[in-house]
Amino acid sequence: MKMTLILTALMTPALLAAPAGGTGFTDLVRSASYAPAPEAPTPARPEPASDRNEGTDLPAGTPCWQRTKEPGADRMGMPTAFCVRSMKIASGIHSSRALILSADGLSGIYDLRMGPAHDGLFRASAVIYDRTPLIMVCGPAESAYMELSFLLDERGEIVSDPEVRSFYGTTPDTCAYRWDYREIVYSRSY
Repeated sequence: MKMTLILTALMTPALLAAPAGGTGFTDLVRSASYAPAPEAPTPARPEPASDRNEGTDLPAGTPCWQRTKEPGADRMGMPTAFCVRSMKIASGIHSSRALILSADGLSGIYDLRMGPAHDGLFRASAVIYDRTPLIMVCGPAESAYMELSFLLDERGEIVSDPEVRSFYGTTPDTCAYRWDYREIVYSRSY
């Protein structure tokens, strides 16, 4: 397909009034034909980059944790290592908040506690492991629990890697003494 270049903006009245034979310039304009520039190939649309694991609200990667040997935590059955395969927020952040967790030995649906918003983000946490004895009489007891916390945006999407804090506690007498808790440190492993 050929297109004729028309430069009407450049043509002055003197050039337009030229005799039929025209001037060199008008002859050039009338005879110049240009092939259209080949259309540039449209680049393939890139797949949207996903920064989340499939089927989860977790940021990319599979977070794993491990702890050192701790006799009290071992006795209470606290896992020495675990990985979170997926986690989602059920029912949004304003009502019936729950965490759906899939992790090694810790899978389940857990109540989600929310802190007040700060810079548009909410601090959320769920107790994902709890071994607290049913105390019916005064006497010695021990307890262990693990909490998973992370940040949520206003839509209820997880925007940070989860953090783990766990504690082991003992008391010589549930009626007369306070519980003595100490943190069991879980280190992030990759």
